[in-house]
Amino acid sequence: MKRSSVIFGVLTSFLSYTIGVFFVSEDFVCDEQVIPYHAVSQAANDACQGLIHAQKDKKYPSVYDGSSTFFVSDAILFASAISRQGEISYRGPSRDLRLIIDSSCNFFGIVIKSNTSPDRRCYQPADPSGELDLYDSRVSRSLPVFRGYKCGYKIFGNSQVEKILKEAYENSSLWQSQETVISFSRLLDIGQLFGREILLLPSKISYTPEQFKEVTSNPSLIVIDSEYRLLGMVNKVGNQWEKCLELWEKEPEPFQSVDNTRNSIGEWLFSGVREYRCGEFLYSRESVNSHMQMACTLIRPPDGYNGKKWKIKLTPLRLLPSISRSKLWKINLRLPENNEYNYGKAQRVSNNGVVILDQQCNFYGVFWYIGKDVYSCDGQSFSLVS
Repeated sequence: MKRSSVIFGVLTSFLSYTIGVFFVSEDFVCDEQVIPYHAVSQAANDACQGLIHAQKDKKYPSVYDGSSTFFVSDAILFASAISRQGEISYRGPSRDLRLIIDSSCNFFGIVIKSNTSPDRRCYQPADPSGELDLYDSRVSRSLPVFRGYKCGYKIFGNSQVEKILKEAYENSSLWQSQETVISFSRLLDIGQLFGREILLLPSKISYTPEQFKEVTSNPSLIVIDSEYRLLGMVNKVGNQWEKCLELWEKEPEPFQSVDNTRNSIGEWLFSGVREYRCGEFLYSRESVNSHMQMACTLIRPPDGYNGKKWKIKLTPLRLLPSISRSKLWKINLRLPENNEYNYGKAQRVSNNGVVILDQQCNFYGVFWYIGKDVYSCDGQSFSLVS
């Protein structure tokens, strides 16, 4: 499984969640919103720059648990808000959208956050009939999942369409029991699109028989058969009806670790890393390890990158003989977005947790750094080491 890395340059292209998927659109669908590809590209670049130059008093990038959305349970990811900037325009509120990258700025995707339900993953519409190389072990074997329809610029989610179908069936049954005459609309040109006899429903719930009968005044229609089975949707363009685009998602598959030296997303498993508690702050083993990977990616950049600039990304420490006689560096530990101590009005105690390492990427532990004083994290208490 490949992802797109932008840590040392501007993002120019995305790789799919899985190799062999044929995308019918580069744009991302987030519920009823369509996020343009160029906006996602810019947001990914901004998120990467925000991660590299992260300040401890800023809420983003925040630590993100990708176990349920991207099936990553042995590492933490990083989330950044997608903002309205420049010419970027969304067809809905963007405050609930988060762009997700990992410690090396690999792009994972976009999620929709909600206070009342689990995070939902946005997707790029895929072609369910795309041919796959069955001999390529990297290709996902999971079947595409139907997500809904795109009618012009409007998105109709599968659950939304199913709800309309259910309401239409219940309402029509009720009206018929009350001896109210109900007749389904039929249009010959739409029937020809599907090659069979069809019935039409409005794309909104009909609460009265009159609304039910005036179906053709809707620019988008739901097409069913006589058994109330869904056949598709149509959209009126000018004086003609066209089939709406079916939206399918190729879901990501769980990542697999290749050996015992790396986790499932390819981060090194650093020696000595564990869970740390610094007073009221708790940093998981996965979070500490991913922060170490972020620091070491900056220390040891890929071939062709000018590594002389890495020092501006990390903060050097004065000589700390009690820890090491080597030159040491620190990187601030980020917190989850919903953590009560994350940046905001509710913040009571500043998050001063840092990872300390040397230029050879040796891990020295998690410490509490205040001004020029460094404390070791030891449960609810702190021990001054300098």
